[in-house]
Amino acid sequence: MRNEEINHDVMMLQIYIMREAADPAVSTRDRSPALQAAQNNLWAHHLGLEYLSDLLEEAKSEIASDGYMSEEIQDTIYFAFCSWNSSFALACSNARPPELEMEDRPSEKMLDKQIDEERCQIVALIDQQLEKISKFKDSALEREELSLDAQSRSFSLPPLDATDKLFRYETLIVEE
Repeated sequence: MRNEEINHDVMMLQIYIMREAADPAVSTRDRSPALQAAQNNLWAHHLGLEYLSDLLEEAKSEIASDGYMSEEIQDTIYFAFCSWNSSFALACSNARPPELEMEDRPSEKMLDKQIDEERCQIVALIDQQLEKISKFKDSALEREELSLDAQSRSFSLPPLDATDKLFRYETLIVEE
């Protein structure tokens, strides 16, 4: 798969995120197959996996600096991972800043401890996904290199009509 196709899949995911926010009336039945195909393409190719790694690294960076992920990152992670690992996608979509009523609010120390635990859990989940992606990257890169090699070798083959002539000549020679 070429860079243009990976860029297309990344753009498709972004379009789905915007469409979801802008038009919830679009049926899931219409949206799901194309979204799943875009996700499969991302997971099957080196550049798509790079995109997913960068996305997760950005999420970790936001958690480290702000204590939570932005809604944009949460939505992008959800749409990029929902078919592959829905529990991870949902966990990330819940990584919002705590919004508690004043009367229901626990003490500051308990709240800080709870937030720190949630941050650690989300970061651990992100690290697990990054490890998975790393393994996929190695095999995707090897597969892409083999494919490129096979394609370049195919250019050294004679055209089909010339191959047919060669086979016919060989058959005549063998029969004589």
